[in-house]
Amino acid sequence: MRRIHMAGVTVVCILLGWVLNVHASAIMYTNRSAWQADVLGVGYNSTSIDFEQTTVSSNHLSVTAGEVTFSSLFLPLEVTSYYGIPYNAGNVLYPTHNQPLQIELPSNVYAFGFDLGELEPLLGFDSTATLSNVILSTGDVFAGPYGGTIFPTFAFFGFFSDLSITSLSMSPHALVEPILDNFTYAQAAIPSPEPSSLLLLSSGLFGLVANVWRNRRRQEG
Repeated sequence: MRRIHMAGVTVVCILLGWVLNVHASAIMYTNRSAWQADVLGVGYNSTSIDFEQTTVSSNHLSVTAGEVTFSSLFLPLEVTSYYGIPYNAGNVLYPTHNQPLQIELPSNVYAFGFDLGELEPLLGFDSTATLSNVILSTGDVFAGPYGGTIFPTFAFFGFFSDLSITSLSMSPHALVEPILDNFTYAQAAIPSPEPSSLLLLSSGLFGLVANVWRNRRRQEG
């Protein structure tokens, strides 16, 4: 009986390990409506940042908007309405000289998205902003480059993961230089399962194993 009990516990541990460690890759979207429908469809709450209320660090290497921090390693970030004029956008985030961005997110974020544009291109050039090297804290990587839309129309890029995203880095790029606006993130409205829930799950799994064993003994008898 002890051997059967230990076998049942082993099966439970294996199944729990599978439940806790299974992870599907994050998904990238280029349509805001589709991204928003999927995010809201699972009950997440979304928060949008339009860069109208921001705090810029004294060295201009980081910008905090709400609970999100955008930062650069070496070159300044700017929040300005001047480059948003062609888009009728108000303030936009301008990472100077096509520099990579690091972004810190609040807790329980499972999705985020933003609009990507560019400064007014040189006369005679129909250039588009691109996005590449998106690396999520979940380990998901989107190398790109992914093309945007012709000036002055924003392109949308959104991401959705089954794991919480705490931070990310990415490289927006444009022939002149890129701008970002309408950064939106989605947080889970339902908390993660409590340890008591996992204990209940393990009890149920063990009960299933024991029931199978009892049925097998009856058939053998």
